[in-house]
Amino acid sequence: MRPGQRRETRPGPIPAATAYPRRVRHAETLEIAGVRWWLRAGVDPGRAALLLERALAQLARSENLRSGRRKRLFRIALETEAPDHLLKRSGYPPTRGWLRRPGGSKACRELVIAQALAARAVPVVVPFAAGERRRAGRLVECFLLAPLLEDAVDLRRLWSDPGLAVRERRRLAASLGEIVRRAHAAGLYQDDLAPNNVLVSGGGTGALCLVDFERARLRRRVGTRARRRMLAKLARAAGAVPAAQRLRFLCAYAGDAEQARRWWQRLCAEAPRLARRDDMRMRRTATRAGRRFREIEHGVWRGFARQAVDPALALGRASLGPLPAAGAARVEADGGVWRVVYRRLSGPCSRRLWARANTLAARGLAPVPLALLSDHRLTLLVIEPGAGAQALGALACGVAERRAAARLLIELEAIGELRGELALEDFAVLRAGGGRLRAQLVAPHAFRFGGRSGGSRSRAVAARLLACLTLPPAAV
Repeated sequence: MRPGQRRETRPGPIPAATAYPRRVRHAETLEIAGVRWWLRAGVDPGRAALLLERALAQLARSENLRSGRRKRLFRIALETEAPDHLLKRSGYPPTRGWLRRPGGSKACRELVIAQALAARAVPVVVPFAAGERRRAGRLVECFLLAPLLEDAVDLRRLWSDPGLAVRERRRLAASLGEIVRRAHAAGLYQDDLAPNNVLVSGGGTGALCLVDFERARLRRRVGTRARRRMLAKLARAAGAVPAAQRLRFLCAYAGDAEQARRWWQRLCAEAPRLARRDDMRMRRTATRAGRRFREIEHGVWRGFARQAVDPALALGRASLGPLPAAGAARVEADGGVWRVVYRRLSGPCSRRLWARANTLAARGLAPVPLALLSDHRLTLLVIEPGAGAQALGALACGVAERRAAARLLIELEAIGELRGELALEDFAVLRAGGGRLRAQLVAPHAFRFGGRSGGSRSRAVAARLLACLTLPPAAV
């Protein structure tokens, strides 16, 4: 060929017309419809190509189980008529797409972590394949295809089932401690360790396995500080679990009762700091427009509310009677919603109160707040009490009511401080799972996340409140 002469190119054979053309790169990598897939070890590439084609073809008509800003979760049927796989699809904005280029996507990292844990004898659900779609080298979205376990339910939903026997609850607590200990010994650091990331096959009688390693990393050694943070988050998510079951979990995790008591003390020291950090994050999330919250305006009222909450319904027949005293509140019940009435609060105080109410509700210590509205003279915190909830002051005091209030005060003092006077009307009592009474804090103005637990003033406030719950002579 002479210098400057162009090479003549001939067109190759025309491929067959298919909806998703595929090209096999090597034994463990496929490219289908512009998505490069990494396969689980031991999977046949030919069979994997067919399944991945079906998975991509079913995206448009599959059931979407989760609708986030960048993440979607689909239940699809690949080998049977019923759904048998889960496909997680995550998108990346332009800036994050460039940053993720060297290290790969979170889907590929999750596949690698699951395979490594399975090789170290940790019960996990290993995904079938992980895929990446790139444009001009920038990561646009990633996919994770995982098998769907038959008759499996996550541990959080199973714990809330009132029909679960006490014997099975004890077995689950011990099994969870064992599997978490094995995972930490294998080097797993999972930032979002929670009961919903643990699956139980066959209802409450099956084995446990870990899933969802999107926010996880593998380390050579998981130290005490990292374990304490993970276990503190697990304890936060299991707030409704009795203390006896938590201790049973720690005994299975630590190996003996003495080590379990040490871990209990470490988690008690970590809980206030974690609660304060959660409250600061909630202050940023709950006071701006997003997936769950929004700013609202209704006439002279301004404030914040959850998505799909009607401000007119939240206001209802709000009382405009005499103003409460400074630092005090008045609880009003109006059908299916309750309102906590305050003297008008400043903007920063309103935001702190709204975030505090949502943080306590996320831990199961307070009812779900619907909106916080302020005008020129009042601030209203609108809440939705649970089914059958009643004000503590309107009930005839008994042993069960006093125990429920005492348990709530102990849980509140474990993560913060009671800073003001509380009345019986500031608490609600309802039936929890198993028929046990559970108390909740309706008016959160007297509670504060301070990064430390309890204190002499907080204990004095709790003692004065319990002194108001006088028991009948036969019950003393």
